[in-house]
Amino acid sequence: MSRFNMWLKDKKIWIIFWVGLFIVVTLSFGIGYLVAKEANPAPIIIEKCADLTK
Repeated sequence: MSRFNMWLKDKKIWIIFWVGLFIVVTLSFGIGYLVAKEANPAPIIIEKCADLTK
């Protein structure tokens, strides 16, 4: 068996962990991005301040 296959067999759990974590993180980001796009709140309009000293 080659060195790479031995290394792959030794690190199998860590590889599965990191691939799973990457999938969860990218799905979370994507879903959050899509949800934030749909929630379109009304824009905040700042009006000119009234001069109360007169």
